This record gives sequence, C-alpha cells and structure tokens, in this order.
Amino acid sequence: MPKHFNLEDFDLDTLTGHAKTTINSTDCIGNELNAIARACKEQSCKMGEYHKVDYDNFPYQTIRRKSDSGESCLDIIFGFEVKTK
Repeated sequence: MPKHFNLEDFDLDTLTGHAKTTINSTDCIGNELNAIARACKEQSCKMGEYHKVDYDNFPYQTIRRKSDSGESCLDIIFGFEVKTK
C-alpha cells in the first residue's frame, strides 16, 4: 500500500503540523480534498483507537510536478491536527 501521509512538520505542544500527499494520473481519488481525507484517515488508522488526524480546514498548497518516471503528479501540502477520541 502506498504511503499517502508524508509528515512535513509537527508541533508536540499544539498537536498540529503539516503533511504532504500526492495525486498522480493513475490515482482515482477525485480531488484535493478527497486526497487529504484519505491521507488523514490512513494516518489515523496507524495511531490507534484514541487518536485521530483531522484536516485543519485552512487553505492547502498544491504543486504540479513530473515524477522520476515522467508521470504528472500533484503534491498537496496541508495542515492537520491530532485529536483524542
């Protein structure tokens, strides 16, 4: 399974940070918000039953690029917060 949640930075005091996810031409995720939701859900599953990663609803940044294989990709950098259930 590909890794969709790539940690950019994290503040232990506020439990907030930034992460990156990528959409490529073979990905059937739909749009940027769906990709962010998928990344947060994936990371939440890894954190155990008492913690959840949520998108912080602030604007996200997108960067178009070509992968090493020449495929068109869209990197999405977004803010998140860790919540306790």
